[in-house]
Amino acid sequence: RFPSVFRKPGANAGRGATEGERRPLNAGGGSLNPEFTTPQRPMGMPKKPYDIKEQSLLTQLKSSEFLGVTVFLVVASFWANFYIGTIDLQLRDEDYLTVFKQQQSARQFTLFTMLGVTGIPVAGTLMDRYGFPITGFTTVFLGVVWSLGTLVERPGPLVASFIAYSLFRTFTFNYFFAFLAAKLGV
Repeated sequence: RFPSVFRKPGANAGRGATEGERRPLNAGGGSLNPEFTTPQRPMGMPKKPYDIKEQSLLTQLKSSEFLGVTVFLVVASFWANFYIGTIDLQLRDEDYLTVFKQQQSARQFTLFTMLGVTGIPVAGTLMDRYGFPITGFTTVFLGVVWSLGTLVERPGPLVASFIAYSLFRTFTFNYFFAFLAAKLGV
């Protein structure tokens, strides 16, 4: 079913309101229309778990789930994309690399970034088997490995950091869009 922001006024006419919709109240607190009564839960029955997908689009956009995953994407993508934009400058600042090694490292970085697409099935499998918390942790862990690898002044860890970066970037976007599809939406 569509979130309420997509429904036309009067779309539920003759069918009654669905559970969770707002009902017009009179001054006494009761419904203006006997058709708009709130279903009562029998005593002893547990409440239904809160399902964000059943809420309106505006409610979903204001939810902690949406805000949290969006902040994660903004921070992670800024961090990752800033690195792409400054990789040549950062490699030039590495005194332990010759000019030839800097150029070679830049080509390796480009290669590993393109090969990051091979991480998509890995990210998907991780989400399917272990869920979003483990996949989120793995994504952040890859970011930390990438960052630490850039601090070590040797070419080997630098190449490992390029691989971790590529996977971090791939996992970040896969995680974000899969989370939105699974937890939010219609």
